[in-house]
Amino acid sequence: MRFKLIGPTTFTISAIGLGDLSLLGATAILPDESMRVVKSAFERNINIYHTNDWSSEGKEEILLGQAVSSFRENILLATSHKVHGSPQLIEASFHNSCARLKTETLDIYYLSEIDEGSLKASMTVMRNLLTAGKIQGIGLSNVSAALIEKAYAICPITAVQIEYSLWDRSTENDDVLATCKRLGIACFSTAPLGKDRITLSKETISPLQHSLFKELQTLASSKGVSPNQLALAWLISQNCTPLPGAINVEQLIENCKADDIVLSTKDLAVLNAMSLNR
Repeated sequence: MRFKLIGPTTFTISAIGLGDLSLLGATAILPDESMRVVKSAFERNINIYHTNDWSSEGKEEILLGQAVSSFRENILLATSHKVHGSPQLIEASFHNSCARLKTETLDIYYLSEIDEGSLKASMTVMRNLLTAGKIQGIGLSNVSAALIEKAYAICPITAVQIEYSLWDRSTENDDVLATCKRLGIACFSTAPLGKDRITLSKETISPLQHSLFKELQTLASSKGVSPNQLALAWLISQNCTPLPGAINVEQLIENCKADDIVLSTKDLAVLNAMSLNR
């Protein structure tokens, strides 16, 4: 597993991280299997773990906290909070997340869906948490390039979460990636496989989407890898760290192998021209 430095911090992160655990819905997995996935990720040198405080009413934070407890000091732990209501609730939410995650500090604490009206007050709370040493880096999630600029003017930002994949490259139109690169902010994709749509069958996607998926399959087959692995490798080449989830250890192992893929100039040209939603 390759590593890189990110943001205005001295964080060194793995090329692939671990995203939210699925405890609800059609892809829900049992807590015991989730524990195995997290511990297997650590054994494979994944050192960045993301979650949030709203999935399964905080149960995912509790589960992740239990799973990483024996190696907490050797990883970077991040969670996200949706800013609804008073910005003054941010600090209380932060402490609640820490309690569920069984940690006194967080490496990155994200604010999600923040609006311009509450930006200054919210960022002031985040800056206070940073100054107090309660968080090591500030993150933003699902925000525009303009909002990133305004937030950064108040306090340096370490990371930004975006929904970015071969399936959905619409974020390129808002200059979020370019803004993050210019400001030295790390980008993480929370939906690196397009919320699993890259692997959907032709019965559930449009003819155009199916055609593009077949193109992805053809290139993946020529390299002896899966479409998912190729999609993750492309994100890594874009300097965006993918945060795929995994429903079992086998899927986790498949995801990790994406970091071994070498993309040629020709491969990148084909992939860069490909987009299911741009």
